[in-house]
Amino acid sequence: MTALVPRTIKLTFIFLLLHLAAAYAQTTTGTLVGFVTDQSGASLPGVSVVAIEQDTNRRRAALTDESGNYAITNLSVGIYRVHFQLAGFRGVEIPQLEVRVNESARRDISMQIGPLEQKLVIEADAIGLQTDNSSIGGTIRQDQLQQQLLNGRQLERLAQLFPGMVTAAPNSHLSNRGGFNSVGLDEHYFSFFVDGIDNNDPVIRNFSYRPVIDGVREVKVEESGYNAEFGRNGGAVISVNTRSGSNVLHGSFWEFWRNDNLDARNFFVPSYVDKPATLRNQFGMALNGPLKQDRTFFSIVVEGLLQKTGQARRATVPTDRMRLGDLSEIGGPVIPESQIHPVSREVLDAYPRADRPGITGNRTEIANKIENGYDISIRLDHQLFERTYLMGRYSTNTTRVIDPFRTETSGASNLSGFGQTADRFRTNLGLTLTTVIGDNMVNELRVGYNRFRQPQIPMNRGTPAQVPLMGYLKSFLFYNFFTAEPIGSNAEFERTVNVYNYMDSLAFTRGKHQLKVGVDARRYLVNAYNVGPNAFIFTGARTASSPTTQIPMADFLLGLPTQSVYFDGEPTGNTRKFEFAGYFQDDWKVTPRLTINAGLRWEYYGRITERVNKQSFWTPDCNCMRLAGVDASEGLVDNDLNNFAPRLGFAWRPLDDDTVIRASAGIFYDNDMRHNLEFATNPPFFFTRE
Repeated sequence: MTALVPRTIKLTFIFLLLHLAAAYAQTTTGTLVGFVTDQSGASLPGVSVVAIEQDTNRRRAALTDESGNYAITNLSVGIYRVHFQLAGFRGVEIPQLEVRVNESARRDISMQIGPLEQKLVIEADAIGLQTDNSSIGGTIRQDQLQQQLLNGRQLERLAQLFPGMVTAAPNSHLSNRGGFNSVGLDEHYFSFFVDGIDNNDPVIRNFSYRPVIDGVREVKVEESGYNAEFGRNGGAVISVNTRSGSNVLHGSFWEFWRNDNLDARNFFVPSYVDKPATLRNQFGMALNGPLKQDRTFFSIVVEGLLQKTGQARRATVPTDRMRLGDLSEIGGPVIPESQIHPVSREVLDAYPRADRPGITGNRTEIANKIENGYDISIRLDHQLFERTYLMGRYSTNTTRVIDPFRTETSGASNLSGFGQTADRFRTNLGLTLTTVIGDNMVNELRVGYNRFRQPQIPMNRGTPAQVPLMGYLKSFLFYNFFTAEPIGSNAEFERTVNVYNYMDSLAFTRGKHQLKVGVDARRYLVNAYNVGPNAFIFTGARTASSPTTQIPMADFLLGLPTQSVYFDGEPTGNTRKFEFAGYFQDDWKVTPRLTINAGLRWEYYGRITERVNKQSFWTPDCNCMRLAGVDASEGLVDNDLNNFAPRLGFAWRPLDDDTVIRASAGIFYDNDMRHNLEFATNPPFFFTRE
């Protein structure tokens, strides 16, 4: 196998691209475009177009080209006042024109001959169809975010308002994590961004940080046909823009309260058991405004959640006679109490008592799932120099979860005494430095950091007699003798995912061409382990080394397992990965009514390595395990350097702005693996013994 690209060559390559190519990654801005004519319909070159943001008074300017076209790129999302001026013609003003993320707001103007001092004021039309881009999707504005009734105030549910977006199939990987499908593509193939910063959990392939709704300016969803600046995943692209401050101080407070006072009783909960509790209290505040007029702005959003959800399960537990060794109810023998194994006795005592008759479904388990958390997001926008702007945002979420039936992850149980904590800690950090180099050129430098930590810890630490039998995980051992519910802890699991995102961008206009050229570098660091408790299985089957009673529960009482599973070694993996993408995009205004979107993207997916080369795999040529860095490369397999992804589309208005014909095609790549923890828990590093 060939070796990976040497680290020094790779870093040099990145350095050169970042400083010579000037990159453009996931945009958080919009574009103002249009066509200016005189009253006869002839194009007007040299018209001054000035856009002033309503909230901050920031100005951007451009001139129409020889064909009368103009474009102001990289405009912050917001409402603008737009002025058109040319000597010998009356000025034109549009008091309010909305610019949305990753969209081109078109406004064609006809100017009349007359004194410049005379001004014609034109009301902006309501935003309709996207007329200059071949992508399919839409935008959810701030007012729509506030007006929608959202159960749980989960931002991602709004994306399902678009055609082709549906909830993930029941029991799929992301069905209980807010997953959904787009135009028939897999639920994992989405790209999520907050202010242009990566917001993907590379392990489960879903969003990492969920912004508070009251801190969001707008959400852009592109389902297909997006240009070459987007990639890495073949599905929809969801971009969230957070709210910035303005020259006016704004504040809001909210609280949502829900309880079970008017809820119907669960049909399957017996009348002698208290109704499961329901309590959800979500509250918060948002404050934004100026620190210095026209120059420095702040935005703070804080939200808390206190939630208690009563859950009911029907379980099968040993009857009182079974606890004494009398197995006649299942056709088994009577085992004297003196012969019951000490460990088995402790396990029996850990089962709750039956509260219903019969030997199956004889226990109703009621327990509360507790989820308490808080979100804090702070954003600062500052004008460093006349044409240089800095944006910084820090967002964090801490959620503490007590999960009695283990519904948060795999390994659900009907016994509430063997639950787990499933806390979540999320951080998303972004810095953007924007420099307007000229009327037709803008440079952006971005640095982002995305972190998600999820410890899943069993709450039942076992009994004294089990301690000598415990392996790596010190918790209640797992037992299954099939007469009752399997009993024991779930696996202990912890992962910390760190994603570092580096971008530098350049966008410029040349005649009828709006050009973007760029790169996007990301570094993934995944530290995790996943190990279950030692397990004992009782099937009643006879073996040469372990004669049994052929009654699984009798074998359990006597301490005669058919199978035992023992975990040995070090389950922790510290995987690393580097990804790089470069692209070129050209939006060509062939005519005022026809735009061609053409681009080319190249993606490099570095192979996954482990911090100390703790990776291995079995190969049939020697019937042996090959070790990373010993008899295999550090990444185990060769690099793939041919991931070219061309894009081509058009948007054509044959009649008027109410009719747009669009089409697009492209090649998209998707990378399922960004952690490879399976290879870090292979022999000789970690063993499962039976």
